[in-house]
Formats: sequence, C-alpha cells, structure tokens
Amino acid sequence: MAEQSLKLEIAIHRRAPEEKWNVDEVKVGALVNELTEEPIHIARAGEEGSIKLEVQRTHEWELLLGLLVTGSGIFLTAVLTELGKRFAGWLADQIRQLNIKGKVELRAQGMARVVISQAELATAQAAITDFVKAAAQKGLPVEVVLEAKG
Repeated sequence: MAEQSLKLEIAIHRRAPEEKWNVDEVKVGALVNELTEEPIHIARAGEEGSIKLEVQRTHEWELLLGLLVTGSGIFLTAVLTELGKRFAGWLADQIRQLNIKGKVELRAQGMARVVISQAELATAQAAITDFVKAAAQKGLPVEVVLEAKG
C-alpha cells in the first residue's frame, strides 16, 4: 500500500489574549503521554506507521500541538480515530481539573464549531473525536478555546 501523510495542528488558547489567565495550568504532559505510545498500538489495526509530535509554546496564552501521521490509509484512519478519542478524554479531564468557566469551543475554518459545557462532558467524546478526525482529513488546524476560571 502507498504511504500517505496527514498533518494535524491543535492550538489551545484562552478566549481573549487580554485576559490575565495563561495556559500554564493546562497539563499537556498527560496528552503527550497518550500520543507517544508505540504507533502500532495506537492504531490497533495491525498496520505500522509513524507519528511525529511537536509541542510549542507560542505565547503565555497559547500552546500548539502538531502531529504528522504517516502510513497506509488504514493506519491513518485508525490513528486519527484513536487520537481523537484520546484528545477528547484529555480535554474532558482538563475542563474538570481547571474548572473552566463557560463552554469550551473547538473551531476549524469552514467547519461547524463544537461547543462543550461541563454538563456535556460525558457525551461529548464522539463529537470531539469526529471533529478532530474531520479537520485532520481536510488539513485544517483545530482551535481549542478555553475561558478563564470563574
């Protein structure tokens, strides 16, 4: 099978740069741990490939995650599905731990936003997974917008 690549960018930032809250409290280490498992185990599809992960702190109010997934089409689909699930679980944990005020938004240009409240955390995993997967397949960066604590 021909090798393919997909790039996924996720920007995690506060709603407004002028807010005093910064993203130091966002615990990206747990997510990095979830994403650095051996690629064949993440894919769970019997296919091999690679996952390149980059974490960049751009400002006090923003973190960027970059993933480059390379392998067969089967591998890419399986990895994107699993990465979406893991990201959704991590995001739900962050929302709970940080006691985020208001709703969390996932945005990508040209796609409908996904808006998640504290009460919707238990049912939001599928929507987050689908959103992340669709954005990666379209080559669109994903924005995760957090509001400061209340």
